[in-house]
Order: sequence, then structure tokens, then C-alpha cells
Amino acid sequence: MKVSGEEYRNIISFMGSNPVIRVIVPLLDKLITLLTALGYAGFLYILFRTKSPLLVRCTVVPAVGFIICTMVRGMLNWKRPYEVYEFEPIIHKETFGKSFPSRHVCSIFLIAMAFLQYDLSMAMVMALLGVILSILRVFGGVHFPKDVIAGALFGLILGAVGFYVFW
Repeated sequence: MKVSGEEYRNIISFMGSNPVIRVIVPLLDKLITLLTALGYAGFLYILFRTKSPLLVRCTVVPAVGFIICTMVRGMLNWKRPYEVYEFEPIIHKETFGKSFPSRHVCSIFLIAMAFLQYDLSMAMVMALLGVILSILRVFGGVHFPKDVIAGALFGLILGAVGFYVFW
């Protein structure tokens, strides 16, 4: 299903006219990003303190995946919805281009794959946060649906290849 520029602008305009949504969407976007970073740092700390052999894998695989995702989006340099359809996004962004794939979403799914090496329930929580973040990034006007879907797939595939093929 493809959304036209007018439909996209109408959705963002409707959401942006609601003061609660205008505050909650960017706040949740930042909160999930922060929780992901803190959760991942805590996870790596636990692996370090317990001298787990997973520490190196759970550090290197997400880092390499992040670098690959960053390189792909930089090479493609696809425009963001607010550039294409000329509107003010709900999630404030000054970046131009580099929309595909979503690096935020790729990162959270790479981290979910790292958690999967240790604990399924932690991985499921991270994946759920990834789905919520994906929705927020689209409705916040900073990514198209294809950007977040590709970001999730990149994270899952790069994580699977890193953890199950190369390591």
C-alpha cells in the first residue's frame, strides 16, 4: 500500500495538530532510543562482569551491522518524507537524505539479536520496542514505511549472519 504525498501530509497535519501527540511521539522516540542504549550497555556490562564468552560477539556483530547500515544509507542517500512532501515532521530532524534503511530501527533489531544470544525474553522485549519505534518514526514523519521495514530486516539479517554464519 503506497500512501500519496497528500495523504501523508494530511496524516502528519492531523497528528501535529494534537498537542498531546506532538509531545508524546518525540518523547517516546527519545525514550525508546535511550532505553535501548542503556539496556544494551547494561547487557554488555553483565557479560563483562560474568566473563561471558558472548561479550566479544555481542559487541562486534551489532557494531559491524551498524557500520554496514550506515554505509548503505549513505550510499543510497534517499530523501526523507518531510523532504519529499515538504512538511514539518513531528519528530524534529535537521538531517537531509539518509532515510533508507532506518538506522535507529536497524540498531534496535541488531541489539535484539544480541540479546537473543543470552535470553529470549530480553530479545522479545527489544523486538517489541523496535516495532513501536518503527511506528513512531513513520508517524513522526522522519521515515517512510519501507525505511523502517528495511531497517528491521537489515538488523535481523545482519544479526543472523553475524551470529549464526560468521561466528
